[in-house]
Amino acid sequence: MSPRVCGLDLSITSTGLASIKGGLVATERFRTATPADVKTRTTAWYRTSHDRMTKIADRAVAYCDGADLVVIEGPSLHAKGSSVDRMFGMWWIVTRALHEAGIPYAVVAPTQLKKYMTGSGGAGKDAVLAAVIKRLPGDVSGNDEADALAAAAMGADYLGYPVAALPQAQRAVLALLDWPADLRLIEDEAS
Repeated sequence: MSPRVCGLDLSITSTGLASIKGGLVATERFRTATPADVKTRTTAWYRTSHDRMTKIADRAVAYCDGADLVVIEGPSLHAKGSSVDRMFGMWWIVTRALHEAGIPYAVVAPTQLKKYMTGSGGAGKDAVLAAVIKRLPGDVSGNDEADALAAAAMGADYLGYPVAALPQAQRAVLALLDWPADLRLIEDEAS
């Protein structure tokens, strides 16, 4: 039986989620927004931000419930801007929630995900989107879903169930990831 692998591309405003099991691929976006009447950097804003992160973690765990493996895009260590603190905080909240739910996950750096899909670790988001549309099954409606689907494809490939034929130079990225030691191994029904 083929494994169920999920991919997550976390974002405060638009998180991408993807699932691959056998030939079935599903993607979606989960959106959250700060209420318009909440002013930036106030106590209400911090509470609202934490509530949004908790909702994203809850949605990610519910979406990935029962998955054999989740591949989550790691935070961009070169990110800049006013939301970096929340992006990093949310990432830790989500990975903690996955851990507490007993869902095994691997972290893929943004450059590794780009290299796997396009051959270049410096590729832009639109190049990844184009490569996902060209090479992977399923429908994606934007960059968030494309990144999540690419992450899920990496996990499926690592487990021996690739969903696309990629050049070996791109697949070599799989050997660089720190895969969970406690993966539940899947055996084919034919065995």
